Amino acid sequence: MSMLPAADRTKLVGILGMLGSDQDGERASAALLATRLLKRHDLRWDDIIVGRDTTAAASRSPGRALWHADLALAQRHVSYTRQWEQGFIHSVSSRHSLSAKQRAVLHEIAEALRARGLK
Repeated sequence: MSMLPAADRTKLVGILGMLGSDQDGERASAALLATRLLKRHDLRWDDIIVGRDTTAAASRSPGRALWHADLALAQRHVSYTRQWEQGFIHSVSSRHSLSAKQRAVLHEIAEALRARGLK
């Protein structure tokens, strides 16, 4: 599975092509744009160049690994949640990152599902 959606991979390739510019400002802008694109996907350059080691990524960002597991659990058992929780789960499903408050709410939902014996 690719780390970047196809459209963002294409965008990154175009941005990286600007690194060969004779203009200092264009090269600097390209580097900044590329780095911002990676950050939106919670990636670092070594994830792209070497490939993402999920163990290393999880140790670098344990909160991300935890909320992804909580989200997967909530999505599997969404029918066991209240209407507001269902809307919340749906609203965070396509996000690349969550605020601390959103992660806490999602974790509470997941813990309630685990307490019911759901996995």
